[in-house]
Amino acid sequence: MATTAGSEMQAELSGRAMEFMLSTQDRAFRDACAEQGMRAFIHSPYLVNLGSPTPSTYENSVAAVAHNLPVLHLPSSPRATRPAGAWRSDSAGRVRVAPVPAYHRSVVRGVRATSVPRTFIDIARSSTLASAVVVGDFVRRCRCTLDELETTLAECAAWSDIGRARRALAFLDPRAESPLESVSRVYMHEADVPNPDLQTAVTGASGRGYRADFYWDLARLIGEADGIGKYGATPDAVAATLRAEKRREDDLREAGYAFVRWDYAQMLTQTDATIARITRQLGRA
Repeated sequence: MATTAGSEMQAELSGRAMEFMLSTQDRAFRDACAEQGMRAFIHSPYLVNLGSPTPSTYENSVAAVAHNLPVLHLPSSPRATRPAGAWRSDSAGRVRVAPVPAYHRSVVRGVRATSVPRTFIDIARSSTLASAVVVGDFVRRCRCTLDELETTLAECAAWSDIGRARRALAFLDPRAESPLESVSRVYMHEADVPNPDLQTAVTGASGRGYRADFYWDLARLIGEADGIGKYGATPDAVAATLRAEKRREDDLREAGYAFVRWDYAQMLTQTDATIARITRQLGRA
């Protein structure tokens, strides 16, 4: 399942369903918990490596499989929570101590795991805003209501770093349709780029209607986040999609819109240069 740097760095962090399996490391961690009498609940999702823009900086870019959630980074070792006892961290994994009430639990293919809302909260309070939003935008769009997430957040209100989860939850937008759109939102926000609208309806010179991934109305600027999965799975499908995309862009340019595009590699590994391109286009308004 793992890929290496190079062409594979374009791999879509899509969260598509894949065969679920426990790795040797996961089994060893689970067995070690059992030997010590620890009732540990693995923080789903279980993960496989789908894409690594560079070995050193993004080797942990991954997609989730258990709860089918997209995530940005794969932890270096398994993570789990137990309701009581001592915090521990070693080569087998990391165990955090926090309440795991019944309504925060689920079973994924026979393995005890945290529920989807609790999984998001735990990721959000222990990782970067970008990592939290990649998971959270998808969760808001496909898996949980805002009320469910807010309820779980309130139930965890006394825990450490819960403020990080609170900030992440406030930033979520279910209109983001891919992990690339989610991480792009965060990086633009952190660089003080004016907030774009998402999935905006725009009309070409032909009168045909389209949707823009990102849109800045004052600049009439359309931003397109180009994940590789957007263009198809075969050479013929990619070629046909690219031709259609060129016709779409020409139609919109004739109607007075400007364009700026980026892909995973550009936003993840050339972030400053990509943000600068967006800012320059906005400055031309």
